[in-house]
Amino acid sequence: KRERKREGKRGRKRKKKKRRKGREGRKKKKRGGKKEERKEEGKEEGKREEEEKKGKESQGKGKENKRERKGKRKERKKRKEERRKVRGREKEEKKRGRKRKKGKKKKEEKERGKEEEKGR
Repeated sequence: KRERKREGKRGRKRKKKKRRKGREGRKKKKRGGKKEERKEEGKEEGKREEEEKKGKESQGKGKENKRERKGKRKERKKRKEERRKVRGREKEEKKRGRKRKKGKKKKEEKERGKEEEKGR
């Protein structure tokens, strides 16, 4: 009987080692839970009070901000219009300048042609 039992268990049986997790994986032990809770409650209450104060203060600010934004939008629009007008003027001037140049060239060619005819 003893021999038969021993047949399956030849060699040393090794214990599996548990893999230790890294610093991030380990759970942090909580200490002084009640104190922490009290602190957090105090913080939350403070935040709530601040928000209420802000709410009361900012009720009048909304309209002012809206007015400011509207004014800024109008200014931007005006500037855009001005730019468009200036650009249009510049384009017109360029076109006129080109036309003048073309006219000059034609005149010069005509004069040259006349001079050549006279020379012949």
